[in-house]
Amino acid sequence: GRIYLQSNILADKELNYCINASNGKIIWKKDGGNGNPISIYEDKIYSVNSIYLASRNLNNGNQLWISEEPGNFADGLAIHDNIIIAGLWSKSDKHAIQTFDTLTGDELLFGETGSEVYVTPIITNNLGLFVSTDGDLNAFNYRKADDYYWSKSINSPCYTSDAYRCDYHPKFSVASGYIFYGLEDGTVHCLGSKTETKEYKPDDNLTRLTYQLNSKKYWSFTPGSSEFEHEMSAAPQILSGSSYLPAKYVVEPLGGTVSWNGDERKVVCTLGNITIELRIGKKQAKVNGVTKNYDSAGKLFPQIVDGRTMVPMRFLAENLGCQVHWIGSEKGIVITRK
Repeated sequence: GRIYLQSNILADKELNYCINASNGKIIWKKDGGNGNPISIYEDKIYSVNSIYLASRNLNNGNQLWISEEPGNFADGLAIHDNIIIAGLWSKSDKHAIQTFDTLTGDELLFGETGSEVYVTPIITNNLGLFVSTDGDLNAFNYRKADDYYWSKSINSPCYTSDAYRCDYHPKFSVASGYIFYGLEDGTVHCLGSKTETKEYKPDDNLTRLTYQLNSKKYWSFTPGSSEFEHEMSAAPQILSGSSYLPAKYVVEPLGGTVSWNGDERKVVCTLGNITIELRIGKKQAKVNGVTKNYDSAGKLFPQIVDGRTMVPMRFLAENLGCQVHWIGSEKGIVITRK
């Protein structure tokens, strides 16, 4: 057998190695490694050295191709159906999931994620999975990299703007359509990807608000009535990996009220017996007087964008007693309430 690895420890420069597993002798070594994991697919080696993605011949280590443009790649790759999936910390100041052709190295898709990707992407049930620094596990269509199915917080404090300094990152495994991962507190978790990816189906017994990213139009539906189209002053957008929009376009269509306190720079939302206070630039809100974080990673907070006060959409809706659904194929967001 053979052992394949990248290293910047065994020599003064970064190298790729092929080592005889029986006696430890080096069969071949080539420039260009940095200690990141490598992937073997069919008869080729695929690896990232932080800046470039490359393919090598398994038998002699000769380079077959290297990606044309540099990018800050996350550690490791996922490969399926001749498609390579790589996470990017940044490329041209954007964070993304990128896919490549295994044979040629040509870029196939570039899907922006809104936040850094720090964990090697994996594939299950024809879905791509990755963890971003906002602490969310994200499922996407790896054949259409910006088509998201669902996002779920894994509550790991390691995912911050300084995540690369963490001593521990969750590791993921997939078996029988289930996703397993462990956290630094010693707990092991299981997610059912089959269940999570069920297609959203409208329920006409629920009040429904429907939005699309980067569109100022939204639709409201009340049981027993028709669906109506409305216009907003600002469109929902992705900030720090999460959806934001002005609070009034969630609260008022549900029958609540929104007010602005200029002295304290806060938005006050009231719906029934629920009052939520959201302060500009603060990473905690108050829900009926109880302090709550917007997210586990501490990255989200209300902010002013182009003169409009934008708030984390999921946090607001869920604390008003609503459910939030992400429709990846349409970049749509649906809020429902009984």
